[in-house]
Amino acid sequence: MSCNWLNDDTVKLELSSTKKDEILKELIALTVKSGEITNQEEFTRAIFDREAKITTGIGSGIAIPHARSNAVDEFVMAFARSRKGLDFKSLDDRPVHLFFILGAPLEHDEEYLETMAKLSKLLKEANFRKKILDAKTKEEIIRIISGDKE
Repeated sequence: MSCNWLNDDTVKLELSSTKKDEILKELIALTVKSGEITNQEEFTRAIFDREAKITTGIGSGIAIPHARSNAVDEFVMAFARSRKGLDFKSLDDRPVHLFFILGAPLEHDEEYLETMAKLSKLLKEANFRKKILDAKTKEEIIRIISGDKE
């Protein structure tokens, strides 16, 4: 999976927040560091509105908050981890360890859907999830997600 969206600024090794709303705000702050968010308040509203419909905690320790919004210039992705796991009101009621947040402009349907599909497919693999959980550096996480060999 191409991972040109993730960099040192958009990856966090350990979330400091423990409550769902605060976790979302911490993830949104990571996306803002990408420079692709033109209006943080509008993007925040889009993420929270999407989350209000149904949790993006998809199970197996994974959450993928996402939204399309006019507040996003270009596709954006950020990643954060919680080794101990956090309550995110997941579909399987289990703690979440891996958090990916995605944002895209309203007109970028194809790239948005393709990335969601690729990410979901990768995250179904227990070995892939374990590698990310065990990674010691941001660079290692980026390398794993992008599929680059060491």
